Amino acid sequence: MRKFLHTGLVLTVLVAGAWYYLHGVLPRPLPEFEISGQTMGTSYRVIVVNPEEKELDTLGQQVQERLAGIEARYTTWKADSELSRLNTARPDAWHPVSGEFCNTLSGALAVSRQTDGAYDPTVGYLVALWGFASYEEPKSVPDQSAIDAAMANTGYRRVQLDCENQQVRKHGNVSIDLSGYVKGFAADEILMLLNQAGIYAALVEVGGEIATLRSNRSPGWRIAIETPGMPETRPPDVIHLYSQGIATSGDYRNYFEVDGVRYSHVIDPASGRPVSHDTVSVSVVADSTMEADAWATALLVMGTERGLEAAEKNSIAAFFVDRVGDTLTTASSSGFDRFSDSR
Repeated sequence: MRKFLHTGLVLTVLVAGAWYYLHGVLPRPLPEFEISGQTMGTSYRVIVVNPEEKELDTLGQQVQERLAGIEARYTTWKADSELSRLNTARPDAWHPVSGEFCNTLSGALAVSRQTDGAYDPTVGYLVALWGFASYEEPKSVPDQSAIDAAMANTGYRRVQLDCENQQVRKHGNVSIDLSGYVKGFAADEILMLLNQAGIYAALVEVGGEIATLRSNRSPGWRIAIETPGMPETRPPDVIHLYSQGIATSGDYRNYFEVDGVRYSHVIDPASGRPVSHDTVSVSVVADSTMEADAWATALLVMGTERGLEAAEKNSIAAFFVDRVGDTLTTASSSGFDRFSDSR
């Protein structure tokens, strides 16, 4: 018996494994305006505090244009995107890319090095092999020979960058998937656009990944993280963000089951298989949402025990949720505790 579940974004603030309730806290009530829509197969939401009324139409158009440009560059769904062209480029030869693309990929690979490959953007073939590269229902569990073949073309060290000359070289037939990075990147880019437009307080959410902005005139944003499956009687964990990003990676909202075994969309690059430990979600706060996005994936792959060690070693603010039987437990790094409402 097999069961397939693929739940999309709920109320635009459901991150895989955690609920984010958004509430801006300001010295006095100020008007908030919202811009929202669809991008990269998910939704986005932009909350702008106290803009000039004449700015709203212009801002909405600028936001949509920037998100459309990001999707056109980094999607794997379109054959003519910059990422798709790199994935189909001849191996072991330099391939020209844009400066933005090279710098974005460089940032993703930096997290790969920091996490010793727990986050690895070269898992494209593995994601496709397990059936999570399309909206179609996964058909079956791949056999080990197919996993081994995909693993032979996986590994962040197989990608060489020369951003000064705007070129990338793949060693072998590597397939890059930036889905664990680009939503956070998009949130950061929209926040930068708003800041350049003179907005001093805003929140941007793209596919559940959140970037925040505030000036000295505003004490920031309160965001509540509700443990998945938590009883309604328990209050959520509340954190304060000022000009940081937060991202969550979870293993239980996009998965399929075969013969009672659940297979998550989160792939462990070391084994080529979905993660199979007790950790169900990890939330990370960082100066940039794209960094938080990649680290959340890496720490979920590691699991809570290894993940907490890595978070402390690298000064990462991380919040873990584990499921042991019917019981949910939480743990956090010391870096995360400084954002907590109970500090």
